[in-house]
Amino acid sequence: SLPILGGTVYFPGGTYKISSTIVVPRYISIKGSTHTSTKINNVAVNGSAAIQVTMPNATSLGLANRLVFEDIDITGNDNSGDGIALDNIYQVYINRCSIYNHGGRGVNSYVAPGKASAYNNGLYISNSHIYYNKLGGIRFITGDSVIVSNTHINQNGYYGIYLSAAKIAKIADCEFSGYYYGSKTAGEQAIPIVVNGGNNITVDACSFENNGGNGVTAKVAAQQFKDGQGQVLVGTAANYSEGIDLPRQTAPVIFFLRPGYPNPKDP
Repeated sequence: SLPILGGTVYFPGGTYKISSTIVVPRYISIKGSTHTSTKINNVAVNGSAAIQVTMPNATSLGLANRLVFEDIDITGNDNSGDGIALDNIYQVYINRCSIYNHGGRGVNSYVAPGKASAYNNGLYISNSHIYYNKLGGIRFITGDSVIVSNTHINQNGYYGIYLSAAKIAKIADCEFSGYYYGSKTAGEQAIPIVVNGGNNITVDACSFENNGGNGVTAKVAAQQFKDGQGQVLVGTAANYSEGIDLPRQTAPVIFFLRPGYPNPKDP
């Protein structure tokens, strides 16, 4: 058994089939041999997650302090739930993991209803592969500090990353591929990154390949906006520089980006 302050559970190379959720208590880390040799396969068909971390409340005794998942392959099926479900966490690190083929999301970080105190702080994902998850790749709901780096997030259903009311989020050096209308995984519109509110959100040095949507032309978009669809119409000068008739009490805001000029005071 592990001490009260936690420790590491090590999974040697091999395939571990599970039919019920692995519930991870606070202060525990799970590590495998490599993400190609240590495989956790969720064969459940009742929508249950492969791995669940749940903290009751955000108190000093109730936080998942520096919990690590490393060097493991976590797979599911069309009728399983999330790969890793994180409820009200504090500092969770996912490194060198492959998380794919789940009926839910690859990684789902949230605060369940009814918590006396919500925290949800510190999700760090790096050097991993997250793909073919039916409901989305990574979902982070209402919390602080999420960093995703050097990770392949491809061909998930609906979205690659979904951030809602996130404070301080950075997505860097990641790959997003295979997001389009009628996407392979969900059969619906899929978008690489969705941001729903929040602040201090940065996307840096990411690649976007083989993505596409079912959008409309600028002319059709303008007409739909005039007919009352949507609240904001966005376009380039090439689309609307000749002017369009906007509905009453709608003010246009135009941004022009000019090339940078050297400072005349530079030597």
